[in-house]
Amino acid sequence: MKGFTDSKSFVAVREDGYPPESKQTYKSQPFQRPTLRKNDGPVCNLCDPLADMVIVQENFERMDQFDPRLIGYVRARYVIPPPPRSKPYNLIDPDPSHHKSEFGNLIRKLYKDKKGGVFLEAGSNDGEGNSHTLDLEMNLEWSGLLVECNPKIIDKLKNAGRRAWLATVCLSTSSHPQVLKMSIPLEWDSARLGPSWNVAEAGRISNWTSMEVEAVPLYTVLAAVGLKVIDYMSLDIEGFELPVLKIFPFDKVTIKVLVFEIHFYTTEEKQELKQLLERNSLLFVKRFDYDEIYVHESILTEYGVTLEYLTKL
Repeated sequence: MKGFTDSKSFVAVREDGYPPESKQTYKSQPFQRPTLRKNDGPVCNLCDPLADMVIVQENFERMDQFDPRLIGYVRARYVIPPPPRSKPYNLIDPDPSHHKSEFGNLIRKLYKDKKGGVFLEAGSNDGEGNSHTLDLEMNLEWSGLLVECNPKIIDKLKNAGRRAWLATVCLSTSSHPQVLKMSIPLEWDSARLGPSWNVAEAGRISNWTSMEVEAVPLYTVLAAVGLKVIDYMSLDIEGFELPVLKIFPFDKVTIKVLVFEIHFYTTEEKQELKQLLERNSLLFVKRFDYDEIYVHESILTEYGVTLEYLTKL
């Protein structure tokens, strides 16, 4: 794609003290780091690829998000390039007219049906159901990066034939990589970092399994693909949007439109998010049911619009 060189799941309402440890069935799986393979490189152009892989694995949680060795490790382990556009989609519903969404419509109006834009969708699920980006990809030739780390649905995402890069890794809540606990319900395609939801009160009974997974900072994932400007970023990562954004270097990557879930957050956390984004030139536009939309101030000049106009889209 030009420019690369330069999900919806079950929603639980947050209560005071949320989230409690679930009293439902839990199966735990210990973390096992992947085995080195000779064909994994190159990782760092200045170093021996396998030696770099060993360094990253032995110092994983101490690596910096900007370290080229970590970026290469993510590229080798977790990043999958898009298929050629000549390859057909493998979707349950291949009709492009059936994948329009509320957010997609807003992006279309804002960018005046711009073609060839760049998106990032973190929490992309299977790449089809409730996708925030599929409409733009199928109808306006957008591409970008889909991030999903739930092992239950990664194969579905890979097989969907999306015209985008895939990163099958969790996002870290620190400026360094982490090994985190992931909780996965057995009855539906969802996942979250940390403990399971106690969903019995919401009328959903589920057994959960847990495992340890590698997580890397969002910037590291973007650098592994080579993204520096994102026209539309969608974050749907089950209550971890704030810590992921707090350690994001906004001076290194330009985000023009940002949509993220806010229903997990307290009033104080929502205000903290707003102040963080405003310090980085992102302005609040409007709120949908569970999501808020921000735009970079440069959008107003570039497209000759006002915030008042955007709130009416």
